[in-house]
Amino acid sequence: MAIEHDFFGVVEASGDGSAYWSENVELGDRSVDVSLLADDAEELREDDLDLVQAMIVTLEGIDRQTRESMVVELGDRSSVTVAYVDALVEELGESIHDILAVSSGDLPIDILRSLLVTRIEFRPLSRGDDDVFAVFEYTLGEDLSDDYLVASLNRSGEMVDTEIQGDGNG
Repeated sequence: MAIEHDFFGVVEASGDGSAYWSENVELGDRSVDVSLLADDAEELREDDLDLVQAMIVTLEGIDRQTRESMVVELGDRSSVTVAYVDALVEELGESIHDILAVSSGDLPIDILRSLLVTRIEFRPLSRGDDDVFAVFEYTLGEDLSDDYLVASLNRSGEMVDTEIQGDGNG
């Protein structure tokens, strides 16, 4: 089965019944790998694809909102965001100040503002408020750390989870 969409073109089921789409999309001054993955292509609806398209068109705003959610997590010393920031500071030491794109004097905030989005994955079959619809992968630099801060968003663009992924954590 295939579904045709104005933005994505023809999205066809592969041999295992899943659907996949991938493109490089501009986010600020960077090109980011954006993909769509549906485990069961037959369940994919046009309104799912419309929502993914709308989010792709507004990536900068969604990224900004996600970073603000991570800033809120800085208030909880047990949060994943704090653990990620602390690990970067420990791993990079004083050289971290030379890497930051922003330097306001508030190191954790400066780190979050300096993170780069490296990859975004959309899961359009996730339809619940707590289900992961989009995954944003952040790093300070792929050559600086093997770990990524991964923010999971629901269909409304609200962050529902953060985790650390990479060689150091799984």
